[in-house]
Amino acid sequence: MYNFIDTNEYMSEAVLPSEALKINGEYIEDLIKGYRTLYVSGREGLAQELSTYEVGNRNGSGVNYRRYPIRTIVVGYQLVSDSPGAFRSAYNKLASILDTEDAELIFNDEPDKFFTGTPSGLGEVEPGKNAITSEIEFTCVDPFKYSVEEYEVTPTIDSGGTFAVDYNGTYKAFPTFEADFYQDESGEEHDNGRCGYVAFFNDNEKILQFGNPEELSEEAIEVVNTETNTYLVPTTKVLQNHVFTKSSNWNSVKSKYTLNNGVVYKNHTKTGTIGEKHSYNTTQEGTYYLAATGYGSGKSWHGPTATYALSESATDFEFTYSQKLAVGSAKADKKQCGAFQMILSDSSGAIIAGVDIFKGADGTKGTCRMIVNGKVMKEASLDLSYHNKCFGNNRSADKKKKITAINTVKASSITKKGSTITFNIGGIKKTFTVSAVKSKSVTKVTVAFLAKGSSKTLSFNGLYRMKMVKDYKKTVNETIETITTEYHDVQNKFNVNDVLLVNCSDGSVTLNDLDRPDLGALGNDWEEFCLIPGTNQIGTSYSDWVDSSYAPSFKMRYREVFI
Repeated sequence: MYNFIDTNEYMSEAVLPSEALKINGEYIEDLIKGYRTLYVSGREGLAQELSTYEVGNRNGSGVNYRRYPIRTIVVGYQLVSDSPGAFRSAYNKLASILDTEDAELIFNDEPDKFFTGTPSGLGEVEPGKNAITSEIEFTCVDPFKYSVEEYEVTPTIDSGGTFAVDYNGTYKAFPTFEADFYQDESGEEHDNGRCGYVAFFNDNEKILQFGNPEELSEEAIEVVNTETNTYLVPTTKVLQNHVFTKSSNWNSVKSKYTLNNGVVYKNHTKTGTIGEKHSYNTTQEGTYYLAATGYGSGKSWHGPTATYALSESATDFEFTYSQKLAVGSAKADKKQCGAFQMILSDSSGAIIAGVDIFKGADGTKGTCRMIVNGKVMKEASLDLSYHNKCFGNNRSADKKKKITAINTVKASSITKKGSTITFNIGGIKKTFTVSAVKSKSVTKVTVAFLAKGSSKTLSFNGLYRMKMVKDYKKTVNETIETITTEYHDVQNKFNVNDVLLVNCSDGSVTLNDLDRPDLGALGNDWEEFCLIPGTNQIGTSYSDWVDSSYAPSFKMRYREVFI
């Protein structure tokens, strides 16, 4: 605690007290004339609570566990006003500022750290006075303080395989890890970037492992040339991998697409043009998406389509894509109409699987159709507001205005294994079994951006990326007499452009923005995988058969924690 400040001593209003409180980004002194922080208590070191037990007639006790209790911070202040009316106005302003929960608390003498607390008590105010001193009490259910800066580091030692962190906090911190597998935007077919597993391990021999360390790139098969044995080996092949987040992406691949001649649901009018547009209010590279640059004309649903013919058919597959679909932020934008279709069809033009999302009336609600074998299997209402959680715009948190953060999903997938087709549309999951599609194969992928008559079109209707990975079984013949060894690709957990995120604080795992808890090993040491005060080294590993040119890259993010 700092020394008490004399309330009668003159100080310039431009000079903040050393312990002035910044709450949710603003100093109270800057918001209320006549307010001044006098002292603060409760920020100091916090004593641990011990649970003990006695054993027979042994001296002393044993410790069951130890913990840190909640923290209470008390801020003493003065409030001086020229008149009763001015005092009441200032005090009302103070009450408004304190009407918050889990506020960010930063003190002027320690601007690089913050507590999280909720106002829980106010001291007595002497009645009939325009100049008073009192106290504000904050309860911090999380007793620790954190660095304002979130640090991001990459491996720098052991040839770029180990993180070295000089952790300056006084209490352990749980980091977040990111593994970025080989990034490729060429759109060409290849098997680079495949990997079976990744792992992280620390100085205390604790490990986090994801995938299968026994998974190989190739499987060795001995073939004997007399008596023939035939069997199948599962493998994968990337048939389509196109990214549209840069202004030049579409021009580099558009010659491979056919415009306005693809298969769509309901046979809408195919007209208009397609190109790169900004998905945000910026011209920065990496923020573009593929969208309609012109919808043409029509009395009902109409707009441009783009169709990609696969180099070979895919009976079983995983098709993934990412989009943005939402009305604008203005009140009048609720009248906007539009539709997005992603259709997977066979050589006869029949729809094997597809998604039709459309909004044809006022409001923020749309409809999502999941289509299998040309028929709608599921039709559900879908929020298409500006900040909708499936495909809308991200929103930053504003604790002062009680606005929570929204991180939209945007990613979707359609998976086919035999007669089973599984949809994951922006986090909405549904599985259907249709025997009629078991042996049917996809040969073309069509995306459509549609308008409704003369209605104003959706502010956001575009595609960031799409990827088709074929799952199939390669036939292998084995004969007896002359023994030879053949090598065949196997199906791997990770592929090109995949992004794995691992959050040690809550044990969550995502792959390409989709929850994938199944990737983690059962014995992962979540509770003990943390940074401790001093020097920390965290190693990384991945499948040893991955060529260094296509190896995954790693990042670690953390905040320092203080008692």
